[in-house]
Amino acid sequence: MIRLSLRWRLSLALAAVLALLLALDVALTLRGAGRRVDPEIANATMLTGEILRESVRGLKPAPDLDQRLAALAASFDRLRHVRVAYQPEGAPAPKPKATRPGPPAWFVALAPARPTSARIEAMVDGRPVGAFLIAGDPADEIGELWDSLVALTLDGAVSAALGLALVYLVVRAGLAPLERLNAGLAALGRRDYAARLPEQAAPEFQPLLARFNALGDSLGRAERENRLLRARLVSIQDEERKEIARELHDEIGPYLFAARAQAGAARRAAQGTSAQALDAVIETIDALQATNRRILDKLRPAALEELGLGPALQALGRFFERNRPGFEVHVESAAPPNLPPGFEAALYRIAQEALTNAARHAEADAVRIRLALEDGTLVLGVADDGRGIDPAAPGGRGLLGMRERVAAYGGTLALTQTRPHGLTLRASFPLAAIEA
Repeated sequence: MIRLSLRWRLSLALAAVLALLLALDVALTLRGAGRRVDPEIANATMLTGEILRESVRGLKPAPDLDQRLAALAASFDRLRHVRVAYQPEGAPAPKPKATRPGPPAWFVALAPARPTSARIEAMVDGRPVGAFLIAGDPADEIGELWDSLVALTLDGAVSAALGLALVYLVVRAGLAPLERLNAGLAALGRRDYAARLPEQAAPEFQPLLARFNALGDSLGRAERENRLLRARLVSIQDEERKEIARELHDEIGPYLFAARAQAGAARRAAQGTSAQALDAVIETIDALQATNRRILDKLRPAALEELGLGPALQALGRFFERNRPGFEVHVESAAPPNLPPGFEAALYRIAQEALTNAARHAEADAVRIRLALEDGTLVLGVADDGRGIDPAAPGGRGLLGMRERVAAYGGTLALTQTRPHGLTLRASFPLAAIEA
């Protein structure tokens, strides 16, 4: 079912009313057509008869009398509503004259007129010499009625068209604030909280537009506050990671080193069963040191602090390749210089989590990481060839953490399922939001 807009509904309603009024006017005109035509024809017939009587009253017998009377009858052909024929005495009745072209037959049927006729005897010296046959002809009157209805219909159609166009324009101008409001709400749906609407409109719409602008202000403030809170939360998390890493490095590390040294010294002096036990202890301490280094790298990536973002991403890829045979990571980095340290850490953590998901959950064999600047927007893309996930499905803690980091710096995160298999992660950060 076609759903029409409000402006079209109003325009079509007005068109229906105008068409109904025009049809009613035409119907009333047709209804009175008979009463209008009949008196005209009757009066013309009676007047013609009187003229004929007066015309033959003073005539005298003559050889060409019949021709003169026939010419007199023919002279009435110029009249609009009657047809006159002369019938000499004893002659057959003349054929009726053809009526003038008139309106369509269907219209004549809608405006019937009663037939009128008269027979006027032509008397010369007291004896009949013939007769005048008068027949009423309503064709001219009905033709006038037809012409007036055609003019009325055309004028009504043109007036209706102009009226509809005027109403359409007026309604369109009146509803323009609603269209602006709809566009503004769509902008808010896209998280464009800077969208504002001009409040110059009809008094009925001004409060609505003002409330929309106030809503945009409120949402903008809330978005800025949430962004600051998210950034603060991410910053606190990073600080806690650094603190834990510092404790592991400064406290646990020396103890593990001392335990390894003491166990090594004891092993060199031990023999037999004791030596085997100390070998097991040394292996355990080595495993603890490796685990501690791996945890330290996750908590505080040394490569990021020492080498920078691009080389750190390269080192991250090599780390995953070493720990999973057959896993390939290709990194392209063209990051602009002088990015905030916290933002670089966020990019690193996003790439790290995406690689972890691709290797552990998606069972991918190859991953491509691309960091580039596109039209004032820094884009981090991670594409894998794994089994993928449903982008609309709720993610786990890793995906939630990536969304929080992206949102903390005013960016957007998009997941796209690729064909025939794989998943593409795209994190976009406007440079203006990063600087803010």
